[in-house]
Amino acid sequence: MKCPIYENDDNKINLKMFGLAILIVVIATIGLNVFFIPMTTYREYLPEFKRIINECPYSIEEYKKDVFDCSNMASMLDDWLELHGYESWIVIWNTIDGSSGHAMLLVNGHLVEPTTKTLRLGLMDMTFEGKYSNQPTIIDEPSQLGFTYSETEWNYPKRW
Repeated sequence: MKCPIYENDDNKINLKMFGLAILIVVIATIGLNVFFIPMTTYREYLPEFKRIINECPYSIEEYKKDVFDCSNMASMLDDWLELHGYESWIVIWNTIDGSSGHAMLLVNGHLVEPTTKTLRLGLMDMTFEGKYSNQPTIIDEPSQLGFTYSETEWNYPKRW
């Protein structure tokens, strides 16, 4: 049986049939997304997401370096968001000299700054010129860090 996309046995592509096949796939994909796979719009999703972030039971004023800092806040916010049904990952940028780093969360394409509870557009929006490496480490939980994992660094006061 001859495939309608090929013009002859030399396997030359019939551009009209190929274009029609692409058009059908695009229309079917749009139709599925609009009519059969309802999605929460960005406008509806963002206020609820911000509300849940702000309700995480810590105050940004509690920040204290090496006691309750970005790593502790990121771990607490990660657990809080996952408790509320969001899939989140901890993103760590190390300093260029390797002396320290900064932890944030990646959730639905947004970066959440745990020390201020604010949103950024995403990984592509983050550049730390001169101070941090532009190659982050992304983990699901701090225990994945292996030898660099420290209980006190990622521990937080249980409040729920």
